[in-house]
Amino acid sequence: MVEIDFRRFFSAAVTGACFGGAIYPFAYRRLDGIVQGTNLIAVCKKSVLEIFTLGVFANAVSMTSRGILKGRDPRDVLSHVTKQIPKVTLHDFGVWFPYNMFLFGLVPISARPAATSLMDTCWQTYISLQSNDYDNDNKEKVVADATDAKIATTDDNKPSSSNSNKATSRTRSLRAALPLLS
Repeated sequence: MVEIDFRRFFSAAVTGACFGGAIYPFAYRRLDGIVQGTNLIAVCKKSVLEIFTLGVFANAVSMTSRGILKGRDPRDVLSHVTKQIPKVTLHDFGVWFPYNMFLFGLVPISARPAATSLMDTCWQTYISLQSNDYDNDNKEKVVADATDAKIATTDDNKPSSSNSNKATSRTRSLRAALPLLS
């Protein structure tokens, strides 16, 4: 029998209704008012503005609200969103920039809310997965802790003060690379 996570279902429904029903139609109308036209420069401006204003804001709020509505500790939620938002923003640019170029350049204004709702349904599936991927945060921490322990010792397992600075530098480099590996 299939089990339904009703808290997750409820948080997704509330978040989707807020964004798809109110925020996105208002924001896209506003972007059309701020930057007028369908020429390449205007379309690029609208697309970039959407990603770095609405995109970052909406993704952060969506991920945060999903975690809180699911009953997670708010500190854990904020920590998780802070870790995930750079990757989500990069993916946002890869998905929404081409979509926005198509939307602002070719789709009539009257059809944009429906087109964006369909697109957003797919995007919110991705956001839901990222919002609930707390296990990945724990894996990164375990790998970082193991890396710290391995680098901080020499071959004979004795701490070495001469290797301490090298270990710290390597640890920082490895920690910086961890999000790129996911």
